[in-house]
Amino acid sequence: MNERRRMTGQALGRGSLLGVALYLSLNADPYVNLQINLLSYMVAVIWCFVDGIADRCSWWAPFLEGFAIHVWAVVVGNFLIIIVGSPLH
Repeated sequence: MNERRRMTGQALGRGSLLGVALYLSLNADPYVNLQINLLSYMVAVIWCFVDGIADRCSWWAPFLEGFAIHVWAVVVGNFLIIIVGSPLH
């Protein structure tokens, strides 16, 4: 049970770091924001592969975990926009 909590905490921490990066890289051009979001998902998936999920022979799991981390990152980025304000103004 403690191992699962530790892994969940690490995933939420990674997503939070990625969310701050998304917030700081926000751009006025929607096309650039779409590219940044795609890059964020790719970073999350690579992070999950490097983290060792690939060692467990679950090749689909990093994509799923990367998606969850990316969604959390978008939530954190949106939360920062609500709390701090948009960096575009």
